[in-house]
Amino acid sequence: MTKSHCYCNAAEVDHSNMLSCQRCNKYFHVGCLKRGKPSTLEGDVLFDFVCSGCSQDGFERCTRLKLQWTHVVMLSLYNLQLQGEDGKCGYFRWREHICNFIDKNWTAFFGFGRKKTNTWHGTVAGTLSAGCPRVFTSGVTELKEPGWWSLANSKQIGRASCRERV
Repeated sequence: MTKSHCYCNAAEVDHSNMLSCQRCNKYFHVGCLKRGKPSTLEGDVLFDFVCSGCSQDGFERCTRLKLQWTHVVMLSLYNLQLQGEDGKCGYFRWREHICNFIDKNWTAFFGFGRKKTNTWHGTVAGTLSAGCPRVFTSGVTELKEPGWWSLANSKQIGRASCRERV
């Protein structure tokens, strides 16, 4: 017998688009959540989640996990790739595209409590370099230009990969 997931009783699990209940371990599509999507970012499932069936008051609980910079850059590149604009062969410029995306979506990543420092752009550059080639791919070889970056594997997005040490 196949275990059903979500309020829609789905049989298949898609880690890039589902949250796992911390109590019953069932997966729930972000689009099926009763309180709406917890994030405006695609692939953003980095939340501690308790479904309405497991919570004491019958309401879902969704709490943002503390994001590492690797998670922020991964989600940024994933969303930039989905948008498909401005890049070059699936690569994006670290400052012009990636930092600009993070800046525009700062509160989606960090909430209102985390302030931008003067060095956060450098942190993004360091994160890209440190994650190459396992998480991020430099465009130097393919594009013959420095400063272009892509996800090493766009299937990395999802709770399982972001919970891993990256």
